[in-house]
Amino acid sequence: MIGPISGVHVLDFLQAGAGARPTIARMPRFAEFAARAWSGATVGLKSQPIGERLWRDAPQPTLRRRRLYGYEMMLDVSRSNAQRVLYLDGERFIPDRALAASLVQSGAAAMDVGANIGYYMLLLQRLGASRVICVEPDAENLMELRRTIAANRFTNVEVVVAAAGPVNGQALLKSGLNARVVSGGDRQVAMVRVDDIAPDDLGFLKIDVEGYERLVLDGAQRVMRNQVNLLVEIHPPLLSLDEINAIISNVRNSYDDVTIWALPELGGRLSRPAARLRGARPVPIADWQHLSAPFWLTARA
Repeated sequence: MIGPISGVHVLDFLQAGAGARPTIARMPRFAEFAARAWSGATVGLKSQPIGERLWRDAPQPTLRRRRLYGYEMMLDVSRSNAQRVLYLDGERFIPDRALAASLVQSGAAAMDVGANIGYYMLLLQRLGASRVICVEPDAENLMELRRTIAANRFTNVEVVVAAAGPVNGQALLKSGLNARVVSGGDRQVAMVRVDDIAPDDLGFLKIDVEGYERLVLDGAQRVMRNQVNLLVEIHPPLLSLDEINAIISNVRNSYDDVTIWALPELGGRLSRPAARLRGARPVPIADWQHLSAPFWLTARA
């Protein structure tokens, strides 16, 4: 029997519908281990409500360390549910990891545009990138990214504090965990072209910029002509069909081997989010126009 926490048994606390909720200050760390075990037992389907119960009143910052791809990931679980779910679910959180594994060239440099808090940077390290260039404009994301770099004492990571785009200059950023460049942004940041910061030995380029992908690719024409392996996450709610078609056409102008991927629909309640949590891998698709969830485009030499 697991002992009570503030009068509530851990398993009662974790289950949906539990009434009482202990405070963060009184919660022993073993409750978090129990939460991760419970999340695994439910294939991640309860990760978000579990994370909310554990940390919704957490003071800022509340840092947690988690092993991810053999390295240390430093997470501020007070910021959002994304950090909490990543802490609980680990590698299941990154559904396109198998696509990256097929594209990253061991011993070559890799660039992560939209590096966020650094989970993809750890994946690129695991896949054997000689060095990783992380492009990220958001100040809070950069704090988490740098904590993870420091925790692992990486000396082969370069952080570019900027948004990527079609020109070198300035841009307006809507800040936050999923920060993105928009005309009505709340913060001015530097903008750089991928072509101007890409090293000669670049072997892999990943782009995930919340709807700004087309313009990032406009600034990566030399990289694409050099046939660098490419992975782009596309966000239909943030893009029109014409914009998505423009992204795909732009890539197909430079590559012969281009594939579009999406997580499978499992039917019933097991939709694409559930497929992600069950560890499903993206599958090639021909018809993407009906998709509302993010999907991926890959291109290889």
